[in-house]
Formats: sequence, C-alpha cells, structure tokens
Amino acid sequence: MYFLHVRKKSFSMPAPYSLDLRWRIIELHFVENKTKRSIARHLRISVSTVHRILQRFAEYGDVRPARIGRPDITTLLTRAQLLVLMEYVLNNPTSYLREMEQYLIDSTGSSSNLVGLHRILRHNGYSYKRVSA
Repeated sequence: MYFLHVRKKSFSMPAPYSLDLRWRIIELHFVENKTKRSIARHLRISVSTVHRILQRFAEYGDVRPARIGRPDITTLLTRAQLLVLMEYVLNNPTSYLREMEQYLIDSTGSSSNLVGLHRILRHNGYSYKRVSA
C-alpha cells in the first residue's frame, strides 16, 4: 500500500540585500550622480528597491534593513523605569496592569502600553494570578 505524501510549501522571506550593495547604491546616486533607473539597470535590481534604499538613507542616514519582528522588550522601558516597575510589583503583588501603568506615569512621567508591560512582566518571570475576593 502506498501513501501520497504532500509537502507543504513554506513561505520565507528572501534575505535582505547586502550592506555593500546598499552603500554602492548610495555612492552611485550621490557621488556619481546616477539616476535610480540607471543604478537599477547597472546593479540588475528593481527601481523600487533602489528607491526604498535611497529613501531609507534620506530618512535615517543609514542603509541597514529594518528589523523584522517584534521590538526588543528591553527597549520598551529604561533600566530606571524597569526598576520602579519591579519594586511596585514586589510591594503590590495583586495590582492590575492598569494600576502599574498609572504608577509608572505618576513616578517616572512616562509609560508603556499594557501589552508591553505584560510582556516585560512575563519576561521577568511573572505570570497571571488569581486574585481571591
């Protein structure tokens, strides 16, 4: 007896263009005064790719590709804000996320969104808990 095995096609994003190629686009455009179309033809890439890389350089001053995925949770709060949050959680273990957010606003002047606070707490070993009435 034979079974038909169907392989699922997995979709993955292609690798980003190398930094050498990206900086070469900048050099061709700004130093050698080439047009986007001539750069694309010369490097055998699309005009829209050249445009996106030039646009990224104009906006950020760098050509590195944007990070894909969730933002790093360590950048959601500063170290001082994280210490304030952890101290509050230790002193008030039954508090809700909204209360934590309000305490962060009152004590540091800035806040994170509730999802970000939840992810930070989970990253630091805290989980959901039942509050007895």
